[in-house]
Amino acid sequence: MLRKIEQQSTYSSPDHSVALNLSEMFSTLTNDVSCRVALGRKYCVGEDGKIFQEILKEFMELMGRAYIGDYIPWLAWWSSVNGLNAKLDKMAKQFDDFLDRVVQEHIDMDASDKK
Repeated sequence: MLRKIEQQSTYSSPDHSVALNLSEMFSTLTNDVSCRVALGRKYCVGEDGKIFQEILKEFMELMGRAYIGDYIPWLAWWSSVNGLNAKLDKMAKQFDDFLDRVVQEHIDMDASDKK
């Protein structure tokens, strides 16, 4: 991240400054570190990276939605009507499939290391 900031700042001339999106850089850093710790590698490029980013984006959008049943329990049925339950189930399935691929990738790497 520091190299990226340095590179972008060296492209600016003394009379023209370049705005850096530090929010995006910190988000990328956090994502990279979390992925390396939890999943064993960064998921920011390729097909797996694209899928992972889409899952995270949808997850964050769903986390921002209010689940009415948490506040008024007898209205919990409303989440079935407005589609929130279906979206949560779909996102959970996508995340489960992604984690299955990650686990299989680790199993395959472990098997190839033993050969």
